Amino acid sequence: LASLVNIIGKGSTTAEQLLYCKSDCTCFVEVVSHPFSWNYYLEYGQKIFKTLFKVLRDNELFGYDTRDCGFHVHISRKAIKPINLFKIASLVYHPDNYSFMATISQRSESKINEWCSLDVDFGALSKMCNDSYYASEIMDRSSAINLTLKKTVEFRIFRGTLNFNSFAKNLEFIKSLIHWSNVTSVKVSKDNNGLESYLNFLRKYYNDYETLCFFLSKRGYKGFKTVQDRWTRKHMTELNKLSFNSDSKELI
Repeated sequence: LASLVNIIGKGSTTAEQLLYCKSDCTCFVEVVSHPFSWNYYLEYGQKIFKTLFKVLRDNELFGYDTRDCGFHVHISRKAIKPINLFKIASLVYHPDNYSFMATISQRSESKINEWCSLDVDFGALSKMCNDSYYASEIMDRSSAINLTLKKTVEFRIFRGTLNFNSFAKNLEFIKSLIHWSNVTSVKVSKDNNGLESYLNFLRKYYNDYETLCFFLSKRGYKGFKTVQDRWTRKHMTELNKLSFNSDSKELI
């Protein structure tokens, strides 16, 4: 399996070295990517991951359709200013936003509590965003946003998946949080209007985060009619086959 994943990671150019495998005590195998930029993802990564998921499914492996699989995303600390990381963490950990974050994660409440807790010491959050060593002293690494690592910030919120549409939704969520943090204030991110600010941001920049916006529209969030209509025209009857709550029911 590791050899197969390595071959897929070479991509259509055969020059890429994106993927490798690790053993992990919580699941059968952990597939890991080397660091890549958003532009790399758009140019090469999407095709590589689509191929990876199909091959893993063909080999009777599971991500969503099992109990013990998660999807973690690491972002370089150099890519996020501490103040912007604080804005993101304030939004994610705000108690009023629990239902939204649970929806995004696609995890059950018990799995959230076990693998990506949404509880945090708000009084220490700002310092934790600035100091990973301090965070490691008081934060459990199994938190929705793991701030204990020196070089990266780890988003642990997502349920595992071999569905490319769910995978794309997850990456778009992280990318959009970073984008949103660049254009909003600390005050807004911390108060009760933080989530509405973020949703209004998505309604404005829906072209950049289409899969995420379509997912939210299917979960009852309003204001994404343009994306809904576009996907309906583009995929026609194939759209009926899409289910984010499945490994296999993705759009081809």
